[in-house]
Amino acid sequence: MQKQVTTKHDEITQLLEARIEQGLYLKGTLPGEQSLADELGVSYLTVRKATRQLVDHGLLTRLSNGRLAAKPHENSGQRSLQIGILVPMFPGHSMSKWVADLNRVVNEQNGSLRLISYTTESDPRIFEALDADLDGLFFIYGHEPSLLLKNLLIKHRKRLVSLWFDLTQLGIPSIENAPTRFVSKAVKHLKDLGHQRVDFLDVSAPDNSVARDRVLYWRQALEHYDLQGELFHKFDYYLGGSALNARQLTLDLHAQGKLKDVTAVVCSTTDMAFGMQRACHELGLTVGKDISVAGFGEMYTAKLSVPSITAIEPAPCVPLLEQGLQWIMTNGKDWDRLLLISSLDVELFIGESTGPPPQA
Repeated sequence: MQKQVTTKHDEITQLLEARIEQGLYLKGTLPGEQSLADELGVSYLTVRKATRQLVDHGLLTRLSNGRLAAKPHENSGQRSLQIGILVPMFPGHSMSKWVADLNRVVNEQNGSLRLISYTTESDPRIFEALDADLDGLFFIYGHEPSLLLKNLLIKHRKRLVSLWFDLTQLGIPSIENAPTRFVSKAVKHLKDLGHQRVDFLDVSAPDNSVARDRVLYWRQALEHYDLQGELFHKFDYYLGGSALNARQLTLDLHAQGKLKDVTAVVCSTTDMAFGMQRACHELGLTVGKDISVAGFGEMYTAKLSVPSITAIEPAPCVPLLEQGLQWIMTNGKDWDRLLLISSLDVELFIGESTGPPPQA
């Protein structure tokens, strides 16, 4: 039996069909045929033959300006749910977990998830994602929105859900599975171990609202438990990540003699705690004995580090994501709950990085 030969234009047809079904073109229209030919390393005529076939099959339509666009189903009810998630490029493990869980939630509604990444706070892909041909968009954006971006967020708020960052003041549901107020659990744990001073280390940019809130709740916990503490904050190292920056800040604090009286430190994130822990090792300090270090979130790092890092453990996010998707699917109609979709409680993972204060 003769084996059927797959031609180049057949491969291009299948590739474009898969992209269309997955909603991979943000604006709903495809790039020009010459651009596709250059991207895929084939001739213009090969791409032209493939797109003509997709037009004949009813998957594409040619607009009056000559551009190609996915053809809507005659029965709109047949269109699968198209959801996007906008995240910073190279997301950490915790962000990847959000993507995986949201993909599961969307798939349960027979929809598809489109991952969109951006590099800087002014990346045009942010604006493209907001205007994209999507039914809804979950997004992680930790900067203070410009007036232009704020207006666009308000315009599309009925199909937007913010992750981690509270944008409820713009009318956008915001999901928190580890509310910042629970930093107090780490402070209480250290107090219960006998520490009378609990410091805080942060290397976040000043416009990071989550970090600001964690500092605020740390201060409130110190007051509530009648503890002393100092904020160690520096954000302009540019060493390639929060762990490296936290390591450098710790080394600098030691060089300045500021670690002499420190017995316990809560870090804004577990990655920062990991960096501080590394610096302590280089300085000959035993974490969990000479100094206690705690973090927040990023449990993959917390549990696999040596020693393991005591950290605030986020609650499962799937139930919260399901509520966010409900907002999008109903266009916010008859929404009778708070826009802040938040976990009521979280656990504190007790690692090897915290122990009683050293004896004088």
